[in-house]
Amino acid sequence: MKVKTIKSKLLAVGLALVIYSCNAPHSNPLDPENPDNKFVVLSGTVETETLPREPIEGASIFWMNDNILIKTNQDGKFKIDNLSRKSGWLQVTKMGFSNDSTFITWNEQKVISVNRYLNSIPQIENLKLYTIVLNKFPQNQTFKLTIEADISDREEDVDSVFVENESVDIFYPLSEIRKNHFERTFVEIDLNILSFDEVIGKEFNIVVKDKFHNQFVIGGTNVKRIIKQEVETISPKNYQDSVSQTPELKWKRFQPGFKFDYFAEIYTDEVQPIKVWESGLISSDSISVKVDQAITGNIFGEYFWVIWAADEFENKTRSKPATFIVR
Repeated sequence: MKVKTIKSKLLAVGLALVIYSCNAPHSNPLDPENPDNKFVVLSGTVETETLPREPIEGASIFWMNDNILIKTNQDGKFKIDNLSRKSGWLQVTKMGFSNDSTFITWNEQKVISVNRYLNSIPQIENLKLYTIVLNKFPQNQTFKLTIEADISDREEDVDSVFVENESVDIFYPLSEIRKNHFERTFVEIDLNILSFDEVIGKEFNIVVKDKFHNQFVIGGTNVKRIIKQEVETISPKNYQDSVSQTPELKWKRFQPGFKFDYFAEIYTDEVQPIKVWESGLISSDSISVKVDQAITGNIFGEYFWVIWAADEFENKTRSKPATFIVR
């Protein structure tokens, strides 16, 4: 009986302690619910702007008042304890996302939880900037500059894309030729320059504006080379010879002093030329190419062909047109 009595007393005492602890005042000086605690707690979650939202791990959380910097966990959550009750700015940053900030006002609150949503920064998947030189009769050259950019965006909220070059004072929109692919070709007058040589080495930046009016500089590149040398054609040429529907095109060896490849094209010789054949890349050791399919498209049998040289950066030079007749 005595053993049962002792056990009953111990159980009663334990139950009383549990009840008391549940209703006891929060006396711990660090407990945010303690009315005498002068400290406050700031917590929250950082997620993607994109739906469905995903937690962002490793986002930097900076409480400016006390120079406190922490990172979000794998669930995108963070918590900062023992802060003084002073309103201030909370900054959130993460590589690949736009920065975010919010002003925290405590008033009488001791615990504040915030949710922040980061918008991903558009990314350049591919960027090309190259020059094109077109050789014309008698000894004229036309210069062009083409920029191409493939841009991805998690939210798919890209509104417009621009190319910027501060040295020549340009800020021009690019056209979306196909989904996420943007291009523009410039001539000298577009670039406010007297010579294309002025753009060599100059930085051209890609600027993206999204539908929320955010603006990002997401990358840049520069002009590496202008190929002013001309590849000279040999035959067929100047309508002097009639050729078969699969002629052999010949040109003089091109030795510009850098790595390059050739490629050839054939067009109908008319007011609005139509391309009827093109080769693949041709080795720089070659000085001829055999047309591998019958040429058709012009009822008079009149055509012209050109030979291109393109370097590793896709800068190009095109020969003067060489005319011929198919019999």
